[in-house]
Amino acid sequence: MITLKVDDMSCEHCVRRITDALKSAGIQGFTLDLSSKSVSLASEGDVERAVEALEGAGYPSRVA
Repeated sequence: MITLKVDDMSCEHCVRRITDALKSAGIQGFTLDLSSKSVSLASEGDVERAVEALEGAGYPSRVA
């Protein structure tokens, strides 16, 4: 499991937008944790696509 840090994730609205962005990018296996501002991906192969999707949605991220 790979974790991405999303410092700009601050509320449930952000969680919904991030979830929608990841699903639109075809990423299925992920969990979000608002308290730690992180997204955990089930597959390492999804990292690049996830980072691009988050960036496109206005949520820059980095591997934690």
